Amino acid sequence: MITETNKNTRIIPEFVKGQVSAYCEMIQRGKPSAILPIQNRYIDELQKYIESQYGLHVYAEELTEEWTTLWIYKDNYMLKIIQSSP
Repeated sequence: MITETNKNTRIIPEFVKGQVSAYCEMIQRGKPSAILPIQNRYIDELQKYIESQYGLHVYAEELTEEWTTLWIYKDNYMLKIIQSSP
């Protein structure tokens, strides 16, 4: 069950948090970047989580009205590569 703590903050489901954590650990070990679709309502909290817990960068592109592509990367040069991908 997902509960809303206030209007701006949502609790991230454990499955999603676990999936993101696995990708972050891969990036810390040398994977250049990771991409996964995330519901828009979790983007802000996931970005805070990724930056504070792993020190990685996040780039988000809207897929649909309710979904966003979340890119996770370590090195700044990866953002240009991500943005140039189709």
